[in-house]
Amino acid sequence: TRLPGARPAAAPRPPDETEGREESLRASIGAGIAYLRGDRLLRLIVTVGSVLNFLLSPLPILIPILFRLEFHADPAVFGAAIAVVFVGFLLGVLLAGAATGLFALPLPVPAVLLLALVGGVAIGGLNVCETTVIQGHAPEGMRGRVVATYDSVS
Repeated sequence: TRLPGARPAAAPRPPDETEGREESLRASIGAGIAYLRGDRLLRLIVTVGSVLNFLLSPLPILIPILFRLEFHADPAVFGAAIAVVFVGFLLGVLLAGAATGLFALPLPVPAVLLLALVGGVAIGGLNVCETTVIQGHAPEGMRGRVVATYDSVS
């Protein structure tokens, strides 16, 4: 068996593609990567997001070991700690959303910097913000390729 083409025949095509020409999956991926290389903002978002995800990926494995070996905690304590983490994620997303919404107000520079600090602390919303910027910044014909590249890399 072989993989299907890059997209079903009925799917809408970006305006830059020649009508009737099938683009290979490899060419489609290459076009997305080439676009990312040429766009400074998207390249920065993909790079930072990927590095953060890579550095944080061992935590689900290391945290239970820490609780067991260092804290001598039973599974109930570990479960409570995980629950608190997810409550923190929820609060972080809400905090990031509120801070981002306040950027629309005409505020003095110190207030904007304080909002930036609050937004930075709210790391749980980082992926939501990244995805929003990527989708808003990438042109319609490249949006799927850029998002797929970001998801694959990070």
